[in-house]
Amino acid sequence: MKRRTKFNCKYKCDFHDGDNKIKTSPWISIVNAKPKCDVFEVVCIDKLTKNIIFVDLSLQLSKKIIDKNDKVKFLKESYPIKQIKDSLKESYPIKQIKDRYNVHVIVIDLMSDFSALRGFKKMMGYLKKNYKTINFKFLNKVGLNSKSNEYAFLMNRRVEHLYDFDSNSFKRSDYFH
Repeated sequence: MKRRTKFNCKYKCDFHDGDNKIKTSPWISIVNAKPKCDVFEVVCIDKLTKNIIFVDLSLQLSKKIIDKNDKVKFLKESYPIKQIKDSLKESYPIKQIKDRYNVHVIVIDLMSDFSALRGFKKMMGYLKKNYKTINFKFLNKVGLNSKSNEYAFLMNRRVEHLYDFDSNSFKRSDYFH
């Protein structure tokens, strides 16, 4: 039996839109193409019969190229400490102001402690060794985005309205919109 090559294959990327929705890109021909997304759908259609001969939802993980000589820059102090020091010396009897802050909060949102330890083993080890980091193990997701989660974590405030299943209504958030 002769192998058929009369089919058309295409793909479209799937992107998350919040927790409950997906946005999709337009269909793109798969000839000599590599999807530039993590999750994509593939469909191949026979050109003669117009029947679908292949359908699949795929996941690809692309290796990120990292320059190992690149030093961490986001923790370096960029505030004008000398000017602040000089202005505070005049106003307040402060013995000493350190040149750098000693607490940095790095939040990797929407990821459990277990997933971070498993998926970012080297990074977590690096941060712990070099910066004496700690993990907050029992934080819960409280909203759809980082803003609502960081308000809950850092200020103990609820940004989004809370649905009360008993009364079938919403309780107002801690911030009135």
